[in-house]
Amino acid sequence: MISYRRNTMQTLYLTKVPVHSLLNRQVSNGNKTWDINSPRFRHRAVMGLFGELGQSPRQSNSILFRLDRVPGQTPFFLVQSDIQPTNIADVDGVETRELGQVPGAGQTVVFRIAVNAIRRKTIEEAGRKKTRTSSVPYDHDEGARARGETALTPWLENKLAGALTQMQVTNHVRDVLRESKKGMALQVDTIDGVGVVDDPETLAHLIHAGVGREKSYGCGLLSVRPV
Repeated sequence: MISYRRNTMQTLYLTKVPVHSLLNRQVSNGNKTWDINSPRFRHRAVMGLFGELGQSPRQSNSILFRLDRVPGQTPFFLVQSDIQPTNIADVDGVETRELGQVPGAGQTVVFRIAVNAIRRKTIEEAGRKKTRTSSVPYDHDEGARARGETALTPWLENKLAGALTQMQVTNHVRDVLRESKKGMALQVDTIDGVGVVDDPETLAHLIHAGVGREKSYGCGLLSVRPV
């Protein structure tokens, strides 16, 4: 069996935290203006579950998270980490479990991933390099297809190459989070789909390390479940 951590059998933890519990904690601490759609709130609320961690706390402890909305349940943060949350005494409804093993090659799985589906292009204007960004087009965007732009499904297939194959996207929700005071904007694409495991070690690496950019703000977490 292959661990979710490559070259080691150290445990990965998966923690479910109701969003309202974290909002209540912030209000109790005097932060009455926090908003679930604030990227900074999401980052600080999740990292606050772990207490003091030293330098590069998210990266050093492989902390990834996303906001999940499941019918019949209150919204919750799903948090994956190398260590268990410890600063949770005043947070109601926290559930932590160990992550199991990676499904084997050829196994059909359902997956969910939150990613920052943004394309970046470096251009030069007046002798200076600039980066332009644009959203990856929806699969049904006929105009983008006519212009030869890569749509969401093939873009995601490239991101997950070697881990999953024969992918089909079954649901896609695009949210744009905004920070009212400082103008920060962040696009989060939550994608559900079905695929077949290609190489379990590559899949394990992507699950542990995360996929793409903006991991500090709720992007990158890939979850799979055998069908």
